[in-house]
Amino acid sequence: RHGGICMRTVIISDVHGESAAFQELLEQIGFDRRENQLILLGDALDGGADACGTYLKIRALKEEMGERLVYIRGEHEQMFMDAELLTRGQLANGF
Repeated sequence: RHGGICMRTVIISDVHGESAAFQELLEQIGFDRRENQLILLGDALDGGADACGTYLKIRALKEEMGERLVYIRGEHEQMFMDAELLTRGQLANGF
């Protein structure tokens, strides 16, 4: 329960930049961003037709839902972070 409301937990993984499909899925399951909890199991942005739109949708949901949205980084996000850190380290060290 959250504030006297019975909260439903929705778990989604591997959206892969398909913002329209992500939005359609949320609508099909009757997701209520005011009452439900959303757990995203990573791999949300890599590939797909609209990675930027997917990011903006998740960001807007996070701002609205706060702690009721949990994002767990997937291997695709980890690969991006590893590549970014490696590049920054190379630049900082003159490689």
